[in-house]
Amino acid sequence: MMGDPTVLLVDDNPTFLDVIERFLNRQGGWQIVAKAGNATDALRFAQDLTPDFVLLDLGMPGLTGLELLPLIRSVLPQAGIVILTLLDTEGYTRAALAGGADAFISKASLNRDLITELNRIRAERGPARPPIASGTPPVNAAWR
Repeated sequence: MMGDPTVLLVDDNPTFLDVIERFLNRQGGWQIVAKAGNATDALRFAQDLTPDFVLLDLGMPGLTGLELLPLIRSVLPQAGIVILTLLDTEGYTRAALAGGADAFISKASLNRDLITELNRIRAERGPARPPIASGTPPVNAAWR
């Protein structure tokens, strides 16, 4: 049996990070692996944890979400990246999708749209992690 898809949350607002974590936990079927409040932490978590999904805010201080997006995409080419933002304009939507995001969701429509979009991305990409039989060691070409 496959485990729940893993999710990295990236937003400079700690209250929103808690809200989205509670929302996903209530929905079930999603494993939050880390919460990052800035670009530096987000990149480190992306590299170290290789989550299946990244939920990314655009309006962050320092490196913005739009600037961070291609960096995360280069580290996690197979991950689903969803922009969650209050900056809900056509220009930001086009820029985010052109920059590598899989979906763009206004925080105002989070309850209605997030799970639908995550499931759509998951269905399009197929299983992100193959199942591993219990007790079976991972295959490593170096062991041969």
